Amino acid sequence: MKIPGRALSQFDVRWILRSFALVCALVTLALHGQSRDPQSAPPQPQPDVTQPGVTTPAPAPVPAAATANAPAIHAVLQLDGPWRVNIGDDPGWADPDFNDSSWPQVDISQPLFDQGIETFSGFAWYRIRLQPQQLAQLGLLKDNPLLALLVTGNSVGQLAVYVDGMEAAHTRGMSDHPSEYQSPAFMVPLAGADATKPIVLSIRAWAGTGISTRRGLLTNVELGAQSDIAPHLTMSRSQTWNEKAASALVLSFLYFCVAFLGVALLLAQRHHREYLWMTLLCLVVSIGAASDAVFGLGLLPMSVYRVFALFTGRIFMAVTLEFVLRFSATRPHRFIRSFQGWLLLLPFV
Repeated sequence: MKIPGRALSQFDVRWILRSFALVCALVTLALHGQSRDPQSAPPQPQPDVTQPGVTTPAPAPVPAAATANAPAIHAVLQLDGPWRVNIGDDPGWADPDFNDSSWPQVDISQPLFDQGIETFSGFAWYRIRLQPQQLAQLGLLKDNPLLALLVTGNSVGQLAVYVDGMEAAHTRGMSDHPSEYQSPAFMVPLAGADATKPIVLSIRAWAGTGISTRRGLLTNVELGAQSDIAPHLTMSRSQTWNEKAASALVLSFLYFCVAFLGVALLLAQRHHREYLWMTLLCLVVSIGAASDAVFGLGLLPMSVYRVFALFTGRIFMAVTLEFVLRFSATRPHRFIRSFQGWLLLLPFV
């Protein structure tokens, strides 16, 4: 009576392994096909970027008949500087009439530390004044397009954008009590700004006390028509997804599949307890990778993410050690049990 039962158990295990291999193969083919599909790739716009102080050659004359029905072309202005920057916090610094001539000038495309600004944490302000002549030369006033800013911060730096003294937009964590989130790029419409007069941009920035900033909290600002800024925002979000979420989610999915396989093996061979610990190990890794993706997309505050990562890391170490003991049929020593208990208690300490 034992032989048929053993054959049935082996058949179940083989069927489970083959089914899991088939699922992994189908997922791999789907991901590979998506990466080769040109329609699935994010758009790669090629904007016409013009910087202040850069002289461009005059275009060749075009016949009037060819330009009669041509659409208006607007440039995207890269606002690298000169920005006025000051460390500290004062609501009056958003006032467009505030005299910031004593503030040092910086180029936000370069690290602030290399420009004489010491590392800092807490609040800092950036200010820049845009003249109508700059916008007119770039075609941003032609046909009165709706203007917008594309603002990009540095990592968990929080930003609040003021246009002529009025707050126009802010990141998720910039509130009355700021908190640390990953800050993806965001668009700031300038619907109420009068582009025929000087526009004063003031950006209030904040980083937690545990973070010292050498690079600066503001890394990129672009100005242009909303229709031209929108593709830049889409491209920036795609880049954020690829760098901070895609690989983590793929890793989470793969380890979840292995955890599912561990459950199937445990149900088929209940006396092999190592499958239980393999399942727990893979689940911990899957949950940890998913939290990395959620934090990278700016949906989870760093305070919660740090605690979560600390617990998952220590649980992973303790469960991995238990899996090795079970898999090798090694009798656990008192020292090993004490070490596992210390790993689990360490996050509370």
